[in-house]
Amino acid sequence: MVRLLQNIKKPEGIVVGDGATKCYMSDRVPCTVVEVLSEGKTVIVQEDRAIRTDRNGISEDQTYVYTPCPAGIKEKYTLRKNGRYILMGTKAGQAGHHLEVGYREKYFDPHC
Repeated sequence: MVRLLQNIKKPEGIVVGDGATKCYMSDRVPCTVVEVLSEGKTVIVQEDRAIRTDRNGISEDQTYVYTPCPAGIKEKYTLRKNGRYILMGTKAGQAGHHLEVGYREKYFDPHC
């Protein structure tokens, strides 16, 4: 987790093309920043394509290669008082869902 926290970008440093990760409790979905608004306080991301490269089946050890997906889902996230990017139209802290900008990561928790 320390590695991930070191890579998170501050709003003023976010640019189009940066990697981002949608976090849902333990599952994660890779994205790319496609638009930056309000000096980084609002970002629009588009889901990337994640192709699994390991042969570990259902396991904790997962590796992926990421590529842009022009048809990927686009969503708007806003920076909230708690310092996290939250999906526009939802409450901050709702079920641990948020966006982290600065890295791409795909993870499917096999235990859920």
